[in-house]
Amino acid sequence: MGRGVVPGQMATGAFMRLTAAADATLVDAASPAARIVEIHEMKMDGGVMKMSAIDRLPLPAGKAWSSAGCYHVMLMDLSRR
Repeated sequence: MGRGVVPGQMATGAFMRLTAAADATLVDAASPAARIVEIHEMKMDGGVMKMSAIDRLPLPAGKAWSSAGCYHVMLMDLSRR
């Protein structure tokens, strides 16, 4: 589920809950609404919250993963709103 955007906004986050039946790794994401889609991690660095793209996100079998924590999918260069 992506967040709503306002006119001129070129990026938003997509938030979801995933559960893999077997151990898996999320390595890519795509959306018809954005030209760039990245898996992002947020973490504190020297008292400042920083966000950066990651190459992979482990999904342990049977464990629900929610992007409400420190990970999310970033939709950038939005082509549709």
